Amino acid sequence: MLRNVASNWMAMLISGVLSILLTPFLVHGLGDYYYGLWVLVTAVLDYYGLLDLGMRSTLHSFVGRQSGSRDRAGLNQVLSTALALTIGIALLLFLAIPALLIILPPLFGISGDSVQEFRKVVGLYALTVAVLFPARGLGAYLCGLQRFDLYNGAAIVAAIVRAGCLFLALLTGHGVVAVTAIGLGTAVLSLGLNLAAIRLVDAGMSLRWRHVSIPCLRSLLAYSFSAFLNTLGDYLRLFTQPAVIASRLTMSLVTHFNVAAILMSYFRQIVAGLAGPLLPRLSELDGQHNPKAFRHLFLASTRITVIVSLYLSTMFVFNGDSLFNVWLGSRFASSYSILVILTVGFLATLSQYPAVVVLYARNQHQALGWWTLLEGALNIALSWIWAPKYGLVGVAWATTLPMLFTSLFVLPWYATRCAEITLVSYLRVAFARPFLVVLCFSVIAMAMRTPGQASGPIGLAFTLTWHSVVFWILMCAIASTAGEQSRVWKRVLGWRGVSQHPRERHSLRPSSGVKTDAL
Repeated sequence: MLRNVASNWMAMLISGVLSILLTPFLVHGLGDYYYGLWVLVTAVLDYYGLLDLGMRSTLHSFVGRQSGSRDRAGLNQVLSTALALTIGIALLLFLAIPALLIILPPLFGISGDSVQEFRKVVGLYALTVAVLFPARGLGAYLCGLQRFDLYNGAAIVAAIVRAGCLFLALLTGHGVVAVTAIGLGTAVLSLGLNLAAIRLVDAGMSLRWRHVSIPCLRSLLAYSFSAFLNTLGDYLRLFTQPAVIASRLTMSLVTHFNVAAILMSYFRQIVAGLAGPLLPRLSELDGQHNPKAFRHLFLASTRITVIVSLYLSTMFVFNGDSLFNVWLGSRFASSYSILVILTVGFLATLSQYPAVVVLYARNQHQALGWWTLLEGALNIALSWIWAPKYGLVGVAWATTLPMLFTSLFVLPWYATRCAEITLVSYLRVAFARPFLVVLCFSVIAMAMRTPGQASGPIGLAFTLTWHSVVFWILMCAIASTAGEQSRVWKRVLGWRGVSQHPRERHSLRPSSGVKTDAL
């Protein structure tokens, strides 16, 4: 688990840093219009990613269970069947490209000299998505084997190659078509790297047409249908905004909304990187009929995702305005209000990411798919209505409010029933102390806030540093358990022969309640 989480975060750190560094080059190199056009095409065609029918989470669960039972024939059957399905979907998308080239330009009001470039971008990105279907299927198989480290190693190589090519393309004056072509080349590279990683770690892997099984396909589709609905809802609530903004407002405003959405994407990736390895592990524990370990891992992982989510949220709220000014310039100052609104919704949702994983691990995710789909539909409807009246702020609230309703009133109740714990225990163990930390931190940060304290890169770095130090000191002092504090004291003071936390010297009573030590 720790190796998988560490590799997830390493991949996200590297890709995040590369993306942060490249975004100003892309925005200024392409200009607001062509950057917005590129974002629009990627957002629209990313919906074709839904055609994998939830195969990623399905493979995580199926491969995790069969790997634990050492079912070699079953693994070959699942991999071959899933790969055949993704290749078939990729071919369908390839055949749909001519229709996309005709339909999309008038749909989004693209005319004049931009039409040809728009069509080239659409064609290249459609090919990219087609190649990514089998590439992601192979990556999901690796993760199901709990080899996130190899999967992330391949992702890091692809990200570095992509960043280097993009930098050279922009430096030499190439435009949006070259940027999209580089994405296609990176997808092909990812496909090859994932296949090589599987052959390295799973010597008995056999990809044969004779392994493709109709009964296996039915089992995969039966599980993945609800996962597909959940993925569809995620796409509707997370990736529809560029299309709505381009249709109801202007193309240039897509860029101003998207810079805030990029930070939310990093937020989501960090939490998903932490909780992503939970699915194969929880599936394994559920298959072993070990409810005690299952509940412990669920509560401990939720508490950690709450802490990480609160940390990122507070940094965005207290430093987001300065970050935009340093990162992209003062003309993006209006994006700060969008960032704050989106942060509220993403905090409520991402802090409970393990609750979603629990539903998948116990095959109780059917209702999750339907309510996420409803949430996404509400997002589109509210965005369409509010965009002309309230602008980008209206679109941000249209995204946040449905997320808040689901995260506050539906998910906690359903997940705790599935995990067989009480809602009170869930809220007390995972949320109570971390939220007290945020309250204390907010009082300190506002009391010490001065005008212009984070102006410039050096000022921003200094403010982020002391904010982070104060936050984590408070978190360790208030939110950590006695067992966690004891381990910290033993490591820090062990060289002096101190073996116990000072509090523990005066009390030998065992702690009561739910065990919540960190992973």
